[in-house]
Amino acid sequence: MLKKSTVRIIAIAFALVLFASSDAFASNSDKKTKTRKTKTHQTGCSKTSNADIVKAIQEQLAADSAIKDQMRHINVSVKKRTVTLEGWLDGKESVAKAAALAKGTKCVKRVISKLKEKGGGSCGAGLKPCGDSCIDRRSVCNIGN
Repeated sequence: MLKKSTVRIIAIAFALVLFASSDAFASNSDKKTKTRKTKTHQTGCSKTSNADIVKAIQEQLAADSAIKDQMRHINVSVKKRTVTLEGWLDGKESVAKAAALAKGTKCVKRVISKLKEKGGGSCGAGLKPCGDSCIDRRSVCNIGN
């Protein structure tokens, strides 16, 4: 049989091993938490509202010489950092450029471009007027805001 002193030494050694492993686990958890916080802090998008993103995109579009005179034709809406562009522009290049500018805006996850080349005509079924263009009836018109 084992002596009492040997049992105590084994018990103390076991307790030390458990303590050391729980400390290492806690230290590893802290590192994961710090990494997450740093990542969120780096993006800075957690406090950015949909309205802030709409405004940033509208400012970028207005700053572009090929698009600025056509702003009344473009509606920008955002939901959960997904941007929807609706309306029309003169030329395929302007349509592509508007989508690229929106996609390059900080905090934008995705861009859905429903922009068409040229405009005119009346709004069809399921659409409503917004500025000089037509948008989905469920969309919020942001032209002129």
